[in-house]
Amino acid sequence: MSKLDSILKQNAEIKDFQVYDTQVEWDLFLEKVENSEKVESTKTESTKIFTFYNFLRSVAAIFVLVFFCIWTLKKPENIRNTFEAAAGKSIELVDGSTILSQGATINYPTTFAEQNTRTIYLEGNATFDVKKSILPFYVYAGKLKVDVIGTKFDIVQTKDTINIENKEGTVKVSEILNPKNAVTLYQGDKFQYINGQFKNLNAIEVTKDTTEFTKKPVEVSPEPKKKEIKETKPVVAETGSTYKLGSVLKDYILKQNKKVVKIDKKFKYDPEMRVKLNLNLPYQELINNLKNKGIIDTQPGDCEGCIIITAPKSLGK
Repeated sequence: MSKLDSILKQNAEIKDFQVYDTQVEWDLFLEKVENSEKVESTKTESTKIFTFYNFLRSVAAIFVLVFFCIWTLKKPENIRNTFEAAAGKSIELVDGSTILSQGATINYPTTFAEQNTRTIYLEGNATFDVKKSILPFYVYAGKLKVDVIGTKFDIVQTKDTINIENKEGTVKVSEILNPKNAVTLYQGDKFQYINGQFKNLNAIEVTKDTTEFTKKPVEVSPEPKKKEIKETKPVVAETGSTYKLGSVLKDYILKQNKKVVKIDKKFKYDPEMRVKLNLNLPYQELINNLKNKGIIDTQPGDCEGCIIITAPKSLGK
């Protein structure tokens, strides 16, 4: 019985025993090792490629950043030039405008690329022939700024005065530190700036030419004593310059007094009509002058002190 028990016990211990083929197991093991090496190799190659591309991207980013910084910080060269010349020497700007020196120092732009204005700095005397352009043309001379649309004009500077003669087109001249102190020059106008004031030299010239005439009364031939001799008044010559009516109304009176002066839409006037006026006078006197000549009429506006320019009564009917 003891042997039988021993055999039974041995059977119980080896009942789960299985027989394996060692060659097959070894082949399976090698296969797993090989697959594992392939996976690791693939991961390594992917990591290397990813790192290389990141390196290239970093280098490209640094290159672009350095190029941008150099381009931004680099100051443009030869944007402006200074021209010093005696009388008779001239320069031509890139837009075709010319500046004839009358003994001047002129600082001017050599290119208008990426520029918002055409700006000139003048010391001395010069004649300008400005070509029209979408870029405004400014001339800084002493205490004055000249705003040019497209014109020909002269600037003559002395120690205390600046004389400006406009030969063609229209220019606006104003103080740099007080832009409200300004005048508009039309063709043929001559203005002088002295001690912060603008003087119309055209009006002064006309007054000088007619001084003797205005002082002498008109001679009256003797009449019979029975008839009353009417007193005659001296003839007063009208001073000023000749302008186009359209320029006076729209470009001068209306433009400088938009809040208080308006033109009736029904008023159809001839803008080419020539009128003689002294533009140094206040706008109210200019309006009354035109009204007295029968060129316009007026009526009160909506606000206090406002004026509406209308057709003269003879034309309005």
